[in-house]
Amino acid sequence: MSDAKDLPSLRPGQRILIARDGRVVSGASHRRRILAIRVLAGAAAASLAVLNPVVGIPLIAGVAIPTIAVVRWSRQLRAALRLALDDRLDEASRALDALGAPLLVRSRRLANVAQLRSFIAERRGDLAAAVAHADDCARLLPSPRKGYSIVYWTNQYNRAHWLIELGRTDDARAQLAACGRAPGGEWYRVQYRFLVLHAAFAKLAELPDDDKLGDWLRDALRYNHTGGTLALLGWAFEARGDADAAQLAYSEAPSRFLKGPAFFARGYPALWKTLGPKLDAATAAAEQIN
Repeated sequence: MSDAKDLPSLRPGQRILIARDGRVVSGASHRRRILAIRVLAGAAAASLAVLNPVVGIPLIAGVAIPTIAVVRWSRQLRAALRLALDDRLDEASRALDALGAPLLVRSRRLANVAQLRSFIAERRGDLAAAVAHADDCARLLPSPRKGYSIVYWTNQYNRAHWLIELGRTDDARAQLAACGRAPGGEWYRVQYRFLVLHAAFAKLAELPDDDKLGDWLRDALRYNHTGGTLALLGWAFEARGDADAAQLAYSEAPSRFLKGPAFFARGYPALWKTLGPKLDAATAAAEQIN
């Protein structure tokens, strides 16, 4: 799996690394930092073993054994994620069932498992189960701990969307307010705009003014993964009587669903019931013009 150099260039099959504040960070620099940490740790361990082997060797073994187990556990978790992304959902679920509990930082690592289970449930179209797993993730990771901020905030955003789709109005409003406290980095900013528009569609929030909607449209067009945002912007401009902006947003949306419109329809059935036909009509109109 390759790394995208930045968020606008993100394409299917690529990954990005998100810093705690929501900034996209370079995969190469991240790997260099990890390598430097490992080299320093290895050098310190070697020095200790040479200077005091009676103490150093058992200590190194005591650290190395659980560390190796955690690395193996993390690799198995990533393999389950790849299965889920390939829509091999039963295989992904079985891989998670066989994973067992990690030896170190147990609750936070299990929050990763709960989040992946919620993703699998969404891909199956079972949003009630997705919310239940999101609740487990929130219980295991009740705050954005260092190294797990992206897990925490992604879970918060996903839970808000699913609650809106399920019509759980009061819970959705509370979750929307919680998401408003996310850091202001690029990743979170893009996610929050989509959430605000979704909430406005469900009459749980007010639409931004026309100038802000225009800014959001221009910004959404910079990215390859903003299909949902563009579809909702089309709806918003249509509600405001701006047919040209609505057509632009609708026509650009279909190609910008990173996992495809069919997956989006499974995760957002209430939204898709209204927006799906509008995107189809806009696509047909654009093809006639061309």
